Amino acid sequence: MSRKRSFNSSVAQPTSAQDEMPRYANVLCCVCGASMVPNQSNMCVNCMKGEVDITEGISKQAVVNYCRECNRYQRPPWVPCEPESRELLGICLKKIKGLNKVKLVDANFIWQAPTSKRMKVKLTVQKEVMNGAIMQQSMIVDFIVAWQQCDDCKRTYTPHTWNASVQVRQKTDHKRTFFYLEQLILKHDAHEKVVGIKRTPDGLDFHFGHRSHAQKFSEFVLSQVPSRVKQSKHLISHDSHNTTYNYKYTTLIDMCPVCKDDVVFLPKALKNKLGGVNPIQVVTKVSSQIRLVDPLTGKVSDLAGIEYWKNPFDPLLTRRHLVEFTVLNVEEDTGPARASAFNRRGQKTYTMVDLELMRTQGSGEAAAGDPEIITVRSHLGGVLQPGDLCAGYDLRTVNVSGIDEEMLEKTNLDVIIVKKTYTRHRQRKRPWILRRLERDDAGEESNDGDYEQFMRDIEEDKDLRQEINLFRDPAWKEPAAEHVQTADEEDEGDENEAPEVDLAELLDGLTLNDKGTAADAADEGHQDDDELRLPNAATGLHFCKGSSIVSAPFLPAMHDAQQLPFAELTQVTAVPTNAPPTTTLVPSEQKIVDDPEEVDTEEHNDDPSSLSEPLGMGRAKMVHLDLDLAVDFESTRLVGRVDITCVPNTAGPCELVLDTRDLQIRQVYLVTAHPPIIPGASAPYILQELPFELEEDRKDSVFGTPLRITLPPTCLAGQQLFVRVVYATSSDSSALQFLTKEQTSGGKYPFLFSQCEAIHARAMVPLQDGCNCKVTYSARVRAPTELFCLMSAIRQTSAGHRCQPPHDFGISTTPPEFSGLWSAHTFRQDVAIPPYLIAIVCGELAGRRLGPRSTVWAEPSVVDEAQWEFEETEKILSTAEELCGPYRFGVYDLFVVPPSFPYGGMENPCLTFVTPTLLAGDRSQVDVIAHEIAHSWSGNLVTNRKGMTCFIERKIVECCFGEERGALRAESGWQALRQCVERIGPDHNFTCLVPDLSNGVDPDDSFSTVPYEKGASLLWYLQELVGGDEVFQPFVRKYFNAFAGSTVTTQQFANFFMQEFKNKITQQPDWKKLFYSPGMPEYKPPYDPKPVEEAKALAVKWEGAAHNGVIPESSGVRDWPSAKKCIMLNTLISDGRFEDGRYASEVVKKMNDAYGFLDTNCEVRCDFIQLALSSGWEEAKQEAVKLVTEQGRMKFTRTLYRSLAEVDPELARKTFEEHKLFYHPICRKMVQKDIGLDSDSDE
Repeated sequence: MSRKRSFNSSVAQPTSAQDEMPRYANVLCCVCGASMVPNQSNMCVNCMKGEVDITEGISKQAVVNYCRECNRYQRPPWVPCEPESRELLGICLKKIKGLNKVKLVDANFIWQAPTSKRMKVKLTVQKEVMNGAIMQQSMIVDFIVAWQQCDDCKRTYTPHTWNASVQVRQKTDHKRTFFYLEQLILKHDAHEKVVGIKRTPDGLDFHFGHRSHAQKFSEFVLSQVPSRVKQSKHLISHDSHNTTYNYKYTTLIDMCPVCKDDVVFLPKALKNKLGGVNPIQVVTKVSSQIRLVDPLTGKVSDLAGIEYWKNPFDPLLTRRHLVEFTVLNVEEDTGPARASAFNRRGQKTYTMVDLELMRTQGSGEAAAGDPEIITVRSHLGGVLQPGDLCAGYDLRTVNVSGIDEEMLEKTNLDVIIVKKTYTRHRQRKRPWILRRLERDDAGEESNDGDYEQFMRDIEEDKDLRQEINLFRDPAWKEPAAEHVQTADEEDEGDENEAPEVDLAELLDGLTLNDKGTAADAADEGHQDDDELRLPNAATGLHFCKGSSIVSAPFLPAMHDAQQLPFAELTQVTAVPTNAPPTTTLVPSEQKIVDDPEEVDTEEHNDDPSSLSEPLGMGRAKMVHLDLDLAVDFESTRLVGRVDITCVPNTAGPCELVLDTRDLQIRQVYLVTAHPPIIPGASAPYILQELPFELEEDRKDSVFGTPLRITLPPTCLAGQQLFVRVVYATSSDSSALQFLTKEQTSGGKYPFLFSQCEAIHARAMVPLQDGCNCKVTYSARVRAPTELFCLMSAIRQTSAGHRCQPPHDFGISTTPPEFSGLWSAHTFRQDVAIPPYLIAIVCGELAGRRLGPRSTVWAEPSVVDEAQWEFEETEKILSTAEELCGPYRFGVYDLFVVPPSFPYGGMENPCLTFVTPTLLAGDRSQVDVIAHEIAHSWSGNLVTNRKGMTCFIERKIVECCFGEERGALRAESGWQALRQCVERIGPDHNFTCLVPDLSNGVDPDDSFSTVPYEKGASLLWYLQELVGGDEVFQPFVRKYFNAFAGSTVTTQQFANFFMQEFKNKITQQPDWKKLFYSPGMPEYKPPYDPKPVEEAKALAVKWEGAAHNGVIPESSGVRDWPSAKKCIMLNTLISDGRFEDGRYASEVVKKMNDAYGFLDTNCEVRCDFIQLALSSGWEEAKQEAVKLVTEQGRMKFTRTLYRSLAEVDPELARKTFEEHKLFYHPICRKMVQKDIGLDSDSDE
């Protein structure tokens, strides 16, 4: 086998790495006769330089445009760059013509005087020359810096050049809200397209050059503060000859006048909507929703912005009414009557106390004479101590109008305390400063008092500091260490001294440009000595060498281990160039740190449900997919190709093994220059056929057939290879469901959607279908132009663009309902996800906006209903961000799948699938949306067990919809877990939190509520063990941040937990028992039992009625939440005594007459029909048939088929045979097993 070596035009000194290279006998150069190391050309370096110039054709000079006003360079567009920065280097490289003819190895700037209008870049390039030898040569390219004014700066010099304006207004007597909004704008770079800012008496005007920029800015403001919008346009000019109009657009954003620490009086409609809370509330936070706390009970409520504007209200008392008090005594109320009033997420958020206060004068000194001592209740028990100062509203001395005085007297509120205050004996220079927006009318601030108060709020509120950026003041100097504190200073340094901002929270200076981040600054200051930076800006690869991150371009033909030591690379990760900086956590050794002998170590290299073995020796692992597919409705298949970016883990002979199931593999190629398929970014490439084998002898009905592809023997460890597989799915793929036009609500066109969980992705794409193989992907999907396509990725265009029919894929005909025209839809997913989250939809779709990040998609006949049902999606998503950290997938869209969808929801990133059974008409089923949103962190971002999802979902439900709904949801889950364990068997492997799925177990068989509810129980137990929500929730955020983009095993989670809390807990968790013991968990999550006990009490009455025929009272039950009704029904089902009653069949009919269970949503209907079937009510059989044939959700379908098979097996089999083609293949397979039919009965 020939060996290619590299020749450098400069003589390099021997290194230790070179000394270890094998030695060769020298030969003589065929031209000059000099002694040399042998190579393919038999020429020495000097002679080869005389014969070949690989830099020929590369431009030696180029021009770069620079705007002096804003320090930006034209790429295009205009971008800010620091001198000799990586961004500027990328711009320069794009200006060099002919660079694509060689391979770029290195590039760097040569220093020039700052005043010179020139830049020099030294390039090192490689190219294959005589007889396959690789020659390396350096060259210098001159760049002339041409001064040119950018478009934005041109507008600033010309008045009235803006095209759109956003007017932000708030009707308050202070400007603190605008200071806060200003910091949010700066942190998120929302002002990037602003051409001018003007201050007005009641707000700010932002001017933009384009209307789209103003719309994007408006959406940002609306996502931060509850606001309402009015839009208008003014005609500037009109050309009657060509009917063109020139408008100026104005958007008015009216922010709600309610601010933090205000006291409000809720309208009756809002009071009832929040569960009948006290009308007087204290505002504790204003973000996308308004957080309220009851000063009498401590109960927390969240009011969505859209709900506020339906019933707007002004603040009753604002900060200008605040009075300072001194705390004399604090008595905490520990009585049981108050205990549940302030429970939130299972823990105390606010502690109700009785305070003895005395009004103060001046700066904290008590009033003279005989001061009045006031006793009040307050929710700040965990904050205030005797001797502290606090601020509140004295309702006895404030004239409040516009409220019901009689109701105010009933509340018995004389003083409302809202916050703790601090003494400020001396003005200290702050070590931090804030960035400010540049205004057109910059000058003296007219509201210095408001700005100072905003600075104090930042010092006192840690949560506020986390939402904005604080910068270190370059002029601040740390006090000398030898300073001796005087007696006066010691007296002043009491506990009430105002808090200071920790220096660790500050970012380094204001030298960052508009695009700079703290992460960028950290990267620049901590570059490892071993770090090798290669400047090809078009790539998205980061090579991890040890602990350093090495940026490198695509190197498809790199064979010289001496130039780039690939053998030392320990991990290769595909990262998009435009992705935010992330931290890669290398997991510690896989053993639990407290007692490694107690828990067996899991095997992390292989997924037992995958045949691909991506981490085995001599294997390659996929890191990215490029899909090019066409939807063939004629043959109900997907046809196309997938370009797999893979990385071998060893040098030399290597194989790429992929999972497939019922795929037709046509060709396999090696792509030597990878072509992106996003339109406009194509590149030339060469295809080389690769040998492959579908191992039919290893074919398995569950796991499919492995596809073994032999890679070139010259590949290196860590080198990226691009493998193209041309294939087609089968017409009965388990991942796809094609619906005929008669099966859709519109009845005009056929429909396609996918479902790849748990291991069905291999039936749609040849890939490594394991959770340990997370990938990014891009895709182009071609479909008839009458249809619209969606995927679990970001759409690159708002609609499909016309394209040629996919004749290259063998599709020559289309169904007669289509015109024969085709459109292409492009997508990109830059966050690594497990393969089961790849999803596709193609059909007649309509979309409706739900918020700045969300759209609901559905068939046109149901999309309006879906928009109303899921209107609170943004509120749920924002709550999840507060609990878990920022949402990283960009958009969160919903797709209402046709009724045959087998699950309640599927958490596909960027496009969550939801069943139409959630469209109950009363928003009673939106808890499922909270569950799927929780998956955006647990499952999608960090792939792990299901328990974390259920744990987060419960907290989201409590925060968004109240503690009662959270308690009902928790009890429903616990009942479902008990029923599931009883059905499967308390000793069965599937009831373990970590079941054994080896030995050919089908993951679909193990799917149940066990991992969700049992995992949630474990996390509630751990939360209580470490000290509550305030301690555990920061750990959850840290966990998601540390493991973002990776797959985490139970052992890794346990290790991470013990590293955080090993020295902080008194009791060590028994991990072996928690993970591997079957049956019900010992710990039941805490919740308020009152609403649950009421439902169970009614169940006891109906159980008695089944035996004695006495029907209980029915008032009020129809208005119960669905979860409460289900608890009552499941209590009767679980106890098993109702069905034995003499009057059971008669009583169950009267129960439906009283409560109308069969007229409610599918959750209640399913539970009631299940109870009715067991009690012998004959009409229940037809109700069961009706429900299982109008939807295909397995939660209902499997349950009712099992129940129906117990009382009438013939009817169950007959119903299934008649409607089996309606069900999704996954549901069809599982129902066949449930009712005892052979799997081939559908052939």
